[in-house]
Amino acid sequence: VVEVALATKSFHFAWRPTLAFAVIALLTIVPATTIALWQQAATAAEAIATLTGEAADDFQRGAEATSDLQFDSAATSFADAKTSFETAQDQLASVNTALVPVLRTLPATHNPYVSAENLLVVGEQLAGAGEDMAFAFTLVQQLGLHADTMQPSDMFVAAHSAFRPVLPRLQRASVALQAVDVSTVPAEYRDVVGQVQTTVPMVTSSVEQLLSLSESLVTLLGHDETKRYLVLFQNNRELRATGGFIGSFALVDIRNGRVSSIEIPGGGPYDLMGNLTEQVVAPQPLHLVN
Repeated sequence: VVEVALATKSFHFAWRPTLAFAVIALLTIVPATTIALWQQAATAAEAIATLTGEAADDFQRGAEATSDLQFDSAATSFADAKTSFETAQDQLASVNTALVPVLRTLPATHNPYVSAENLLVVGEQLAGAGEDMAFAFTLVQQLGLHADTMQPSDMFVAAHSAFRPVLPRLQRASVALQAVDVSTVPAEYRDVVGQVQTTVPMVTSSVEQLLSLSESLVTLLGHDETKRYLVLFQNNRELRATGGFIGSFALVDIRNGRVSSIEIPGGGPYDLMGNLTEQVVAPQPLHLVN
């Protein structure tokens, strides 16, 4: 068993017999290199612990600023957290350029290095998503100030474009979380990591549905072309297959999110009878009455 001090804990890697022999030989032949590796790992562990602590604090400040609708401040805090996570990733990868590829090829299960690496990716992507979200909310605030001069559909399109970058970050975070083995995480953080593994995919799915819905709304609001809708008023006291007798109806035209015209024929469906010139033979059972 080779112990490598990474992050805030010493990680343990179980090597197969052949690899174990090679490692023992290496440690015997090159003791100076081994000592240097331990020193490098210890230095990286301290740096990573500091960086992730700073990132967590910045992330918390960003979340609080978002709750207070201080989106500019939130964007700054999330950006700082993202930078700290990125630097921590560099520290983790720089422990030993020859050793890292070997660690990555070991089975993902019970592999602390893979879990640590992916947790840093999760932190980076979630911080980036928070930053993008803060920018999007800032844009929505600005659009609200010009609601009287902008078309509603234009506001929907702008908001949709602003929130779209959030989704790829959440998707990458969800994929990275799947590679995290909670059993390799320090006991005091396992509950938090487990909760994140459950929550992030749910949030990702919700954002996917929201963006899909916003695309449909833009189409329904007639952003690219005028949309005409038929609105039926049915009497449920005279039941019909569609819900009730159609006593009247309206034709509604919508362009750029605004109703451009509404037409309600005074005679309801009876006004359409004169337009039906084709003679249709009634079904055989109705021949008794008509």
